[in-house]
Amino acid sequence: MPGSGIAGDRRRLAAVVGLIVLVGAVPLWGGRVQLGPVPLDAVIACMALAVALAVPLLVREGAGGLVRIGAETPILAFLGWSMLATVVAGIGADALATWVRYAAYATVVVIAGTALTDARARRAVMRACAASSTVVAGMGLLQYLNPREGLGMSGLGIEIATRVTGTYDNPNFFSEYLVLSLAVTIALLLTDRGSWRLAGGGMLIIQLLALLLTYTRGSWIAFAVGCVAGLSMVSARLTGAFVAGSAVMLPLVPGALARITSVASLEGTASFRLRLWRVAGRAIEQNPVFGVGIGRFYDAFRSVVLSSPDLQVGYLIFGAHNSYFQVTAETGLPGGLMFVWMVVALCSMGWYYNARLPRRSPEALANAALTVGLVAFALNALTSNSFQHPRGAFLFFVVAGLQAAVGSRVLRSREQVAPTVVLRGPAATSLAARAFDSLRAAFATAWAASATRVALIGRTRGGGDVYGSSVALGRIIGGRGRGDVGSD
Repeated sequence: MPGSGIAGDRRRLAAVVGLIVLVGAVPLWGGRVQLGPVPLDAVIACMALAVALAVPLLVREGAGGLVRIGAETPILAFLGWSMLATVVAGIGADALATWVRYAAYATVVVIAGTALTDARARRAVMRACAASSTVVAGMGLLQYLNPREGLGMSGLGIEIATRVTGTYDNPNFFSEYLVLSLAVTIALLLTDRGSWRLAGGGMLIIQLLALLLTYTRGSWIAFAVGCVAGLSMVSARLTGAFVAGSAVMLPLVPGALARITSVASLEGTASFRLRLWRVAGRAIEQNPVFGVGIGRFYDAFRSVVLSSPDLQVGYLIFGAHNSYFQVTAETGLPGGLMFVWMVVALCSMGWYYNARLPRRSPEALANAALTVGLVAFALNALTSNSFQHPRGAFLFFVVAGLQAAVGSRVLRSREQVAPTVVLRGPAATSLAARAFDSLRAAFATAWAASATRVALIGRTRGGGDVYGSSVALGRIIGGRGRGDVGSD
């Protein structure tokens, strides 16, 4: 229960420990070991541990005690359709393992949301995440200071010493993880106190430097858009300051300005991505309803390039460089649309909570910060296989669970949207202030009537209680449970 803490609650404490191990160990452990026929890496091992440690808590709470997420319907729809698509295509070990991974992600959202409704538990997990990511980011800074051949230098100018990777195999993978860890660190910085807040500032700087030194344009742009989305929940003035500050600071990073301006070029990696997207498009065209089975994009890729000379890219195995195209090729157009629905639903919950949480409260600030990471990662997936890279993707679902925990009371309470703030006092008497207030009032009127606002902050389907009202789930984990997590 919120406010009751986790002291003496061994089941909740076990779930929190599992989450701490998950967010702490995955970034640090980059290798893989073979356990008999099973390849064991950090994501597999730590997610299995997190789920196992959370089972006693989930059983005690029951279906009715699970946190309300607001995205349960698209999550279940995607998992159901992707399993059907895989059965139609023919179940294999790789396909089944991939489906289980997505199911585990969905489970982690529920575990994090249910276990972390207590603010102290949330801070413990966020501190572990921030500390681990700072260690890995520090390793990236050392790589930049001691560059060596092979760290992502292909096709880049001589002014770029190296593209850092930390413990990750690729600078792109590293940057995808960092946009999420930065959001968690920002949330920690905004809600923590004393020396922890000071430490949070230092960790934020180290991680931000590491993100810049990955020289990953997609992640830079995605993180900037995520920051604008999060800051807009707090203050329009902060959004303007961020844009201005970024414009001033970016040229100070060696090679960064040239890297950003090259986004508009259709040469090099941009041209290669377009060809990969054409291959993915042909694969979707060939299997539009059920796809080739989840986790089997490489098979589809090989088939397309071997049968279509006009789509040769120089490789027989390669990702789509777009998570949404890749999932669509694997699960068909219905599965792809359901996957997009799931991601958008998880990202948009931040606006739903923001309209109802007390303005500038710790919960509202944490919600805005976590939205930064979710939006950034989702946008990153437009130009990368972000959701197919487990060491980054796992954190997307942990962050979604953290956000569900932050807003847990909102989905239990009555509909209540925060009022629009108006200028008061001496500032309201100036001509400029009146003009600005008039523009803001006009925008607010248009926004209140827009379909976008309804989609973002309107009442969620089922009130987020799809899991809690499920008879089947109730039987699996012990019935309705002892009550609503997040209720007073």
